[in-house]
Amino acid sequence: MIKVVLFALALSTAIILALLAVAYFHQITIVYRDDSNGLVFREDPKIIGETDDKICYIHIYDIAQRGSSQILPTQYPELYRLNINSINISISYDIWIGINASIKSASTNRTVLTAGTLLLNSIKDASVRVFEVNKSSSIELERIIREELRRSQYSDYIPLVVGEGYRRVIDYVEQVAIKEMMCSPSRLFTGMISNLTVYRFQWLCPTSDLPHIGNVHVVEMCLNRGALISILLGGFMRIDKVIDLVANATRYNLSGDAIKAIVYSLTLPFVLDSIMAMNYNIVLSPQAVHIWRALAFLLAFVSGIFLHYRLRPEEYSGFIRFFRRLRRRIGG
Repeated sequence: MIKVVLFALALSTAIILALLAVAYFHQITIVYRDDSNGLVFREDPKIIGETDDKICYIHIYDIAQRGSSQILPTQYPELYRLNINSINISISYDIWIGINASIKSASTNRTVLTAGTLLLNSIKDASVRVFEVNKSSSIELERIIREELRRSQYSDYIPLVVGEGYRRVIDYVEQVAIKEMMCSPSRLFTGMISNLTVYRFQWLCPTSDLPHIGNVHVVEMCLNRGALISILLGGFMRIDKVIDLVANATRYNLSGDAIKAIVYSLTLPFVLDSIMAMNYNIVLSPQAVHIWRALAFLLAFVSGIFLHYRLRPEEYSGFIRFFRRLRRRIGG
């Protein structure tokens, strides 16, 4: 029984030693995967900012809300190494973008009018940035937003701040950001709605490491003021004009239902979805110390076999006869 155990331990250790030696010179991939994990779904904008040349939507969400870093184990045995090939935070909005479309033909089609469509002359008229901030900074940011909204002289129907108020909000975010990601548009879908060609985009935001649990993402999505948005009242209208209608609803004598319809059109396309996509592999990557340890165990088990042979040589008589026959046949 002891003989069997010693031989089994020696053989398994020899196999492990050979595997470690191969992996020391040539990395062996254990796992290769593409994973994705939702960070936030259906997040409404916290604030809308209006400046001289653009309209911006700000979203704030906790990264821990969907357990973003649970995409991977947090601890690895020392024999293994994680290689992250790419990480992308994708930002998606409910926007169908018609580029260089005919406003006249689009505005005569009722299907388009209820689709939450945004018309741009170019996708470059929209830009997205993602900032990662810690929890204490996000609490202070929320306080600044509430303060600026109280100062705002515009309608209570939308969380609108203008000029210096919005500048103060975004300046604070830029100052405290642990990480800033510039996002690039990626076309997801091309289709036709009546005579209007529409495109569906998401924005990909490459990053070098995983979002840190406990931190917060602040997403800024900005549009050219001349962007045209479909409204439920009918037709397309410049987005800055739509905001002006709501902000000055009493001056335009708008009814409550009309205001609600316009606000719905103004915020519906800009509800945020965010997903983290990651490509990585886990490789067996032993160091010299691991090989020396395996070699030491192998020597210990071989020594145990030798000592057991010296004490109980009769148990090895079958092995000795086999090796003698094998040697005579090889020797001729």
